Amino acid sequence: MASPILLAEYLKSGFKNGSEKAQDLSLESLVILIGRYNLEYEQYYEELYNLLRRRETYDIKILKIVEISLRNSKLKQSTILPFMKLMLRKCLSATPLIICWFLGMIINIAKRNDSIASFFKSDSDLEDEFNTDLEFSEVEDLELKAFEILALRK
Repeated sequence: MASPILLAEYLKSGFKNGSEKAQDLSLESLVILIGRYNLEYEQYYEELYNLLRRRETYDIKILKIVEISLRNSKLKQSTILPFMKLMLRKCLSATPLIICWFLGMIINIAKRNDSIASFFKSDSDLEDEFNTDLEFSEVEDLELKAFEILALRK
């Protein structure tokens, strides 16, 4: 490819401002550029988080891309935990198929990262605000606990 950076700028624009279908296609293409051409996209995980947060329905292709993106072993705990918390919250109102996908992703992430075990421990002193409008950058990893698991059990 002659200029992957030029294409990347176009795809970033489609990912941020496009319709749902345009976002899906841009995301898929960005993942290819990131993988093949080592494209640096600093806000990729933040944009991916916002995409998941805004959506009510999910295409299986998008869920596979999310799973591939979160499979990266170089990700920090502060990047992974907001996604896990968001997926657990989405499970509370999702279809059974999407619940299975999200829970499968969470289990696989937890198996690969021993450092996030504290996410699943409940502290009786902590209270969760259950704020569904939480931005990616506002999430503090010390405050993240899987309170949604208790809600899913009910």
